[in-house]
Amino acid sequence: ALTEMQRLIEAGKSDLFDVLADVRFAIPTETRQRRAKAAQRVLATQLPSKHRTFIDFVLSHYVDEGVEELAPDKLPPLLELCYGGIADALDELGADAKSIQKMFFDFQKFLYQEGVAAVA
Repeated sequence: ALTEMQRLIEAGKSDLFDVLADVRFAIPTETRQRRAKAAQRVLATQLPSKHRTFIDFVLSHYVDEGVEELAPDKLPPLLELCYGGIADALDELGADAKSIQKMFFDFQKFLYQEGVAAVA
């Protein structure tokens, strides 16, 4: 039903979060592209270059595929896709698995931070 609602309000490039906000509170939808660009701008000052490269990779998948790409079970396949393997990812990022997992979850708050996408 939510996917149909998403189609009806022509929000196919937005998250269901935006669809619900639009329907319930008349808040205009934001596209995943705008959310990603806004998050990248904020993260540019908060993450080392190597980490930003991975987060940019994740964000491109988020924009193309949807919010499902941010699920916890997507982290290992994204690391493998980006770096060829988990061990290679750990080496390249210079971090342990827990730190990478924390980075993966922490950056997501910037996608939905109030007002961030509006200035994209």
